[in-house]
Amino acid sequence: MNGAAISFSSKKHTTTDDSTTAAELTELHLRACDVVDFRELLKEIGLEQQEPTIIFQDNQAAIQISMTEGETIDQMVRRLRGRVVRRASWRTVDGRRTYIPGTYSGGVMTLTTPQAEALARTAAMHVGNQAREAVYAANADLVKGYQRVETLDTKTCLICGVADGQVVKTGESRTMLPAHPNCRGVWVPVLKSWRELGIDADEVAPGTRASMDGQVPEYETWRDLLEKAGPARRVEILGPSRARLYAQGYPLEALVKDGRVVPLAELPKRGAA
Repeated sequence: MNGAAISFSSKKHTTTDDSTTAAELTELHLRACDVVDFRELLKEIGLEQQEPTIIFQDNQAAIQISMTEGETIDQMVRRLRGRVVRRASWRTVDGRRTYIPGTYSGGVMTLTTPQAEALARTAAMHVGNQAREAVYAANADLVKGYQRVETLDTKTCLICGVADGQVVKTGESRTMLPAHPNCRGVWVPVLKSWRELGIDADEVAPGTRASMDGQVPEYETWRDLLEKAGPARRVEILGPSRARLYAQGYPLEALVKDGRVVPLAELPKRGAA
């Protein structure tokens, strides 16, 4: 219609929503999944989208709840999931250990606690990143590039870890962050030097950045964390098979391809090539 493709469907939700706000949020989540699918399809046929996809939502209550301005992650989780009626637990049912999901009341979506936490953290990172991008755009005359910064600990995934420290020039395409649920990556500006700004002054000495082992020089990356890690920590980060390949000199770049972790079955073939 009007030169644009339309995806349309009409069916009942698989969950029961107790308010129009909850129904709108459920539909918003489903449409976001559609957007991800379409973006992946376009990428596969050589039409990768470089800009964010805007999803319009006209339900004011849903918008306000989604923003959750000023709330902590725990408060956001309670708002999304609701109050605890019965906590999740492991029980023996017919002689087998069985996971029994928790029961919650008063939430705006039907979610488990881990799902609500992932949604809340990812939404908070998204809002924070958008705010940073607005600041960078307002000070574009001071910025000459961007550097990707990931958290230096064992929870950072291999895909994001390999990208830690990546630098791109202004105008070049960048991976949208957060890149996945629970992603903690951010783009920080690479500022022009004093002399590039016309000021005859020396640069500030390099600082430090946080890591799971304390402060480290700001130029150290996730790769350095992995390089200095002992065998047990490498297994925790990479898994036993990839940790063994890494110890044998297999390059990290070969473990990741097109934004995904390469399956183990493909690694020997790619290594041999």
